[in-house]
Amino acid sequence: MSVDVVSVEQAGEILGCKRSKVFELLAEGKLQRAPRIGRSLRIFRDSVDRLLKPVLKKPRAPTRRVLKAPESFDELRRSLR
Repeated sequence: MSVDVVSVEQAGEILGCKRSKVFELLAEGKLQRAPRIGRSLRIFRDSVDRLLKPVLKKPRAPTRRVLKAPESFDELRRSLR
């Protein structure tokens, strides 16, 4: 079983933020640090995906009101009073 990891730079690209923000997210515990490979810091890909999940939810479609057009100018004037 292989575990996907990404670099700090890759995590920043995925999240659309700078390296400094990735380090902030690591310090806050919102991203999970993987064991180092040499001197390189790695981040578990699933922790990046979990952070994105609320953003990726499909927004609800806005509801629209259907307005009935007035049949005469007098009716329009009455509705605006």
